[in-house]
Amino acid sequence: MVDFKNTKAFSSFSVNDLEKAKRFYNQILGLVVDDVESTVDQLTKAGVHFQIYNEGELKTDDKGIFHGKPKIAWFKDSAGNFLSVLQIK
Repeated sequence: MVDFKNTKAFSSFSVNDLEKAKRFYNQILGLVVDDVESTVDQLTKAGVHFQIYNEGELKTDDKGIFHGKPKIAWFKDSAGNFLSVLQIK
Protein backbone atom coordinates (compact mmCIF):
# COMPACT_ATOMS: atom_id res chain seq x y z
CA MET A 1 0.00 0.00 0.00
CA VAL A 2 1.26 3.49 -0.87
CA ASP A 3 1.48 5.98 1.99
CA PHE A 4 0.47 9.46 0.78
CA LYS A 5 0.98 11.10 4.18
CA ASN A 6 4.30 12.70 3.23
CA THR A 7 3.68 13.36 -0.46
CA LYS A 8 2.52 16.40 -2.35
CA ALA A 9 -0.41 14.95 -4.26
CA PHE A 10 -2.69 16.86 -6.59
CA SER A 11 -5.55 16.11 -8.91
CA SER A 12 -6.26 17.33 -12.39
CA PHE A 13 -9.22 17.32 -14.73
CA SER A 14 -10.19 18.50 -18.15
CA VAL A 15 -12.38 21.45 -19.08
CA ASN A 16 -14.26 22.13 -22.28
CA ASP A 17 -14.03 25.95 -22.13
CA LEU A 18 -10.73 27.25 -20.77
CA GLU A 19 -11.81 30.89 -20.39
CA LYS A 20 -15.01 29.89 -18.57
CA ALA A 21 -12.99 27.61 -16.28
CA LYS A 22 -10.46 30.38 -15.54
CA ARG A 23 -13.27 32.74 -14.55
CA PHE A 24 -14.84 30.07 -12.33
CA TYR A 25 -11.63 29.13 -10.50
CA ASN A 26 -10.09 32.60 -10.34
CA GLN A 27 -13.10 34.79 -9.64
CA ILE A 28 -15.74 32.62 -7.93
CA LEU A 29 -14.17 29.68 -6.14
CA GLY A 30 -12.12 29.96 -2.96
CA LEU A 31 -10.15 26.87 -1.98
CA VAL A 32 -9.63 27.33 1.82
CA VAL A 33 -12.81 26.67 3.83
CA ASP A 34 -13.11 27.30 7.56
CA ASP A 35 -16.92 27.49 7.61
CA VAL A 36 -18.88 25.42 5.08
CA GLU A 37 -22.17 27.15 5.82
CA SER A 38 -20.93 30.67 5.04
CA THR A 39 -18.87 29.42 2.07
CA VAL A 40 -21.93 27.73 0.57
CA ASP A 41 -23.92 30.94 1.06
CA GLN A 42 -21.22 33.04 -0.64
CA LEU A 43 -20.77 30.63 -3.55
CA THR A 44 -24.54 30.31 -4.01
CA LYS A 45 -24.77 34.11 -4.29
CA ALA A 46 -21.98 33.93 -6.91
CA GLY A 47 -24.05 31.48 -8.99
CA VAL A 48 -22.71 28.09 -7.86
CA HIS A 49 -25.43 25.41 -7.62
CA PHE A 50 -24.89 22.80 -4.90
CA GLN A 51 -26.06 19.21 -5.24
CA ILE A 52 -29.04 18.26 -3.08
CA TYR A 53 -29.23 14.62 -2.01
CA ASN A 54 -32.59 13.72 -0.46
CA GLU A 55 -31.89 10.17 0.64
CA GLY A 56 -29.15 7.76 1.58
CA GLU A 57 -26.12 8.09 3.81
CA LEU A 58 -25.05 11.41 2.27
CA LYS A 59 -28.39 13.23 2.64
CA THR A 60 -27.90 17.01 2.53
CA ASP A 61 -29.90 19.93 3.85
CA ASP A 62 -31.73 22.40 1.60
CA LYS A 63 -28.47 24.27 0.88
CA GLY A 64 -26.68 21.08 -0.18
CA ILE A 65 -24.63 20.60 2.99
CA PHE A 66 -23.99 17.14 4.44
CA HIS A 67 -23.76 17.56 8.23
CA GLY A 68 -21.45 14.68 9.04
CA LYS A 69 -17.78 14.54 9.80
CA PRO A 70 -16.53 16.35 7.87
CA LYS A 71 -19.23 18.82 6.83
CA ILE A 72 -19.21 18.79 3.04
CA ALA A 73 -21.10 20.28 0.10
CA TRP A 74 -20.77 19.10 -3.52
CA PHE A 75 -21.09 21.14 -6.69
CA LYS A 76 -20.06 21.02 -10.34
CA ASP A 77 -17.54 23.34 -11.97
CA SER A 78 -18.11 25.00 -15.34
CA ALA A 79 -17.14 21.79 -17.19
CA GLY A 80 -19.35 19.47 -15.11
CA ASN A 81 -16.61 18.07 -12.84
CA PHE A 82 -17.75 17.37 -9.28
CA LEU A 83 -15.96 19.37 -6.59
CA SER A 84 -16.64 19.95 -2.92
CA VAL A 85 -15.99 22.29 -0.07
CA LEU A 86 -15.45 20.71 3.28
CA GLN A 87 -14.89 21.75 6.84
CA ILE A 88 -12.52 19.50 8.73
CA LYS A 89 -12.86 21.13 12.18
